[in-house]
Amino acid sequence: MKKISRYRFLAGIIISLSLLSCSEKKEEEPKTEIYATAHVTIGNGIDFDFKGDKAIGISASGTKLGIGFLDSKKGHYLYLAVQAPNGLEERTYSLQIKDAVKDGVTAYVTLNPDDELAPTSFDTKIDLDSDLWNDGTGSITITSLKGNWVEGTFSAVAPSQAGDEARITNGKFKAKVNYEF
Repeated sequence: MKKISRYRFLAGIIISLSLLSCSEKKEEEPKTEIYATAHVTIGNGIDFDFKGDKAIGISASGTKLGIGFLDSKKGHYLYLAVQAPNGLEERTYSLQIKDAVKDGVTAYVTLNPDDELAPTSFDTKIDLDSDLWNDGTGSITITSLKGNWVEGTFSAVAPSQAGDEARITNGKFKAKVNYEF
């Protein structure tokens, strides 16, 4: 009798384990994060860290990328854009118009700080004479284009119409876009 109950016990364990192993396993999606971070210094000594935790205004295709990031805690907004007629690549894109003339690629960074901090926006594509293109300097580097994700770094010196300047350093970003690379 003891042998039968042991056999039943072992059979029950084996059946339970086989049922568990045959159950449909849900694969977890990899944890992903959307962000943009940078250190910003505005001409008169205002320093702050930009921590974009939401991506908005996303536009992507094989030849262009535009992503807006919102720092929802502080109210700052940062926009990164690259337009490459021959296709986006993992490389560095200059924010200077003289480089755009050479290869047809345009790139720019726009920063709109919270109005209480700085009541004006800073833009690498507008110069101090209100002409398009540009007194701003810097670059956007795309380090990864995989699936629907884009990742990279950026830095810029961007003027405002008021004559102030924002220095944006140590910029990093990652976002999911509506295009598969």
